[in-house]
Amino acid sequence: TLSAITAGVRGGAPPRVQYSEEFRFTMLRHWSLYEAMLHSGYVATRLQTWREVGRQSLHSLLAHLGLPLESCKQLYTHMSPKHMKQLADKLEEHGPPHGLTDLKFWSFSYSHGFKLK
Repeated sequence: TLSAITAGVRGGAPPRVQYSEEFRFTMLRHWSLYEAMLHSGYVATRLQTWREVGRQSLHSLLAHLGLPLESCKQLYTHMSPKHMKQLADKLEEHGPPHGLTDLKFWSFSYSHGFKLK
């Protein structure tokens, strides 16, 4: 029924600005994790992803994180929550050996619209 579906949704949540930590993968919300990392200015310069050796290093990093390449090549918004959490948890551990020491930065995000209870 419609009431059962809408029971878990709260309408009219007030807009707000939040302080949040984000990855240096600029297009992550719009692209796949793989593409966002491959074309990120930070990752590209550190791993030299324009060269074959750099792409292999990126593949190695993703393997060390325990993320299947197939999952990394789908849109980030469609990745399983388990893989998203795994990325956040393990990237700080496995990033530095690959030369990626400063992968997160503090930013602001704007929330508006509907919100699940």
